[in-house]
Amino acid sequence: MAYIYLAKDLKYDFDAIKVENRLNEVAKTILSSDISWDGNVSVDDLLVFDYQSYFGALNSVRYTNAEIEEIVSDIYKNHLIYTKNILQVVISQYKMDHEPMARKRIVLSNDGTKAFVTNGNNGLRIFDITNQRNLTEIGYFGDGELYGVTLSSDNTKAFIVGFNGLTIVDITDPTTPTKIGHYDTGGSGVYAVTLSSDGTKAFIANHGLVVLDVTNPTNPIRIDNYNIGPTEDIALSNNGTKAFVTHQDGLAILDITNPTNFSIAHYNTNGSAMNVTISSDGTKAFVADDRNGLVILDITNPSHPIKIGHYDTDGNAKEVILSHNGKIAFIVDSTNGLVIVDISNPKTPIKIGNYNPTRFTVRGITLSHDGTKAFVTDNSSSLAASFVVLDITTPINPIKISSYNTNSAAFEITLSGDETKAFLADHIKGLVIIDITNPTKPTKVGYYNTGDAHKITLSNDGTKAFVADGDYGLTIIDLELFTPISSNSSTK
Repeated sequence: MAYIYLAKDLKYDFDAIKVENRLNEVAKTILSSDISWDGNVSVDDLLVFDYQSYFGALNSVRYTNAEIEEIVSDIYKNHLIYTKNILQVVISQYKMDHEPMARKRIVLSNDGTKAFVTNGNNGLRIFDITNQRNLTEIGYFGDGELYGVTLSSDNTKAFIVGFNGLTIVDITDPTTPTKIGHYDTGGSGVYAVTLSSDGTKAFIANHGLVVLDVTNPTNPIRIDNYNIGPTEDIALSNNGTKAFVTHQDGLAILDITNPTNFSIAHYNTNGSAMNVTISSDGTKAFVADDRNGLVILDITNPSHPIKIGHYDTDGNAKEVILSHNGKIAFIVDSTNGLVIVDISNPKTPIKIGNYNPTRFTVRGITLSHDGTKAFVTDNSSSLAASFVVLDITTPINPIKISSYNTNSAAFEITLSGDETKAFLADHIKGLVIIDITNPTKPTKVGYYNTGDAHKITLSNDGTKAFVADGDYGLTIIDLELFTPISSNSSTK
């Protein structure tokens, strides 16, 4: 237990004298009485401590007897899960005022030394994360309500969107971010911005799609816009020549090769298009059309999209993703759970599977790299499982192979690069880390209660988690302290 308390000191800032002093502090935390009879509770007491003889000396104020029994039992079994009771894995934390989930975004600089966070009325906050144990706010920019941020490829400019439109900020010196350009959308909020691959155009979504020439960032100029009312999703084609925009009346397809003269095509899906996924060959668009289910469009000729298929999910289709071979559509339906549709013949999509247990509301889905498993989250705050692993080897019969219940609403799910861990953003529990090495037995290996976790971003090397939280702002968590003590250790 003492070693776990010292893990960060040993890893980041080892100094013999500091460690000895820290051990003395830890002894006072873990123990409530002087075992060595030298008049002090210190490291000497830790050295002579014996569980069976001195159980009563453990701090029963900090730990209940049941918790102590569990910790000691797990230590003897070489289980890591006991660290959930004592391990402090937060490297640093910065408190920011509460803002709605949609108004929080985290973007990391290319070199991983800075974090840029938009926080609604609290502006853009810039943090130096070089020393994650001492998170420091080094810059601030405020310009009304800010909802999202994207960085230029050279990380010298931040493109920030919010209630007042698009603002371009020079971040060459992140300690003094300076406004250099602005495009006013007239008080209609902008929630998303995407840059062209060459960085000369900004695509912003408010009541439609607006294309801005940002070649001169001090004077962004509107090239054109397509006013279709509030938009839900924007996707660009692989070659960057087309923009696919979902909105309440359907799908708009925009030719952006010559933004001064949009070639506009539109298809009324008869529902309210929420999300769009483009096939890998770019010939078909799969639209999650809310109450109208799944709509499949042939976009071989993007100026004339043709409906070739439709499947009514009998609920409200919110998101669609495709299997790696493009033959199966997995549809997140807020009423009917996960709906699995065979689209090998897109003209006659056929429902082949469904996962919709009682009291389970699908929030999101992620597929494994090999396409054999689906990881699904639930945001209903019910007594059902918050995290479910499905075997989709045979999509006609998705089989629940395991689950884990956080007893709360799980929002976003992120998998580690090697797919051994799932990181859940939980409404009440914060960051929850699930070991899925054995997908039949997902095991919580740790958590940190940030409060109301909304978004999770992992560092490129997978050792840090950056959590945007509704209660506590930006929290950086060291994930290396969740690494198993030995590769063959078991879990409960």
